[in-house]
Amino acid sequence: MIMAGCARVPKPVGHAFSTQQQLEAAEHWRELAATVLDGLKLEPGTPIHVAQDDRSDFGRAFSQFMRHEAMLRGMPVSTSPKGAMVLDWGTQILEHRGPRPSNAPFPGAGLLLAGLGMAGAHYYTHNDATWSDSLDTILILSGLAIEAGHASAQWNSMHTTDTELVIGVVARQNGQLRRNFLAVYYIDRADKVQYWERQVPWEAPVVLPTRQLQVVNK
Repeated sequence: MIMAGCARVPKPVGHAFSTQQQLEAAEHWRELAATVLDGLKLEPGTPIHVAQDDRSDFGRAFSQFMRHEAMLRGMPVSTSPKGAMVLDWGTQILEHRGPRPSNAPFPGAGLLLAGLGMAGAHYYTHNDATWSDSLDTILILSGLAIEAGHASAQWNSMHTTDTELVIGVVARQNGQLRRNFLAVYYIDRADKVQYWERQVPWEAPVVLPTRQLQVVNK
């Protein structure tokens, strides 16, 4: 006996609404450095050494911000990794291919509904189909015009970028991982050239042994 049926696949559902910061300026990199140092929770007075291997635009600026923010927190900055807490990071750029719908509501919808409500209240109280009160009409139309201008100015900012940056920072000392920080940020696709793809330095790279094969003529 053969039984056949229709298979049902799980239905995708959206996540609860949340927010995610976007990196768009050097000041945001400084804020990121401050967030990283606060997140690592290093003891005050801990000498640190900030790695300098990342020579991208982001890497050069971020290393400076890390040193600056560390000194503001009472951590001496060492020019040598010996005996210091070494801070290093890796970055991964994610470019999503699917559509990225905007989470923002249509701008001006609130004031538009309010204006329509005021117009309805005006009609109801006057019990006629004419705009007898010119002042109310001017106020309503002026408010809608202002909101329309604001909505037009905000239209370009409603899009959601399709590019994300994953950054992982580790703190190493005496060959051991002591702390780590991991976060995801949005970036503009055009800004991805400011970042290098770098693996998070969780550990030293493993060099696999190799064998050389030699052909011997018989």
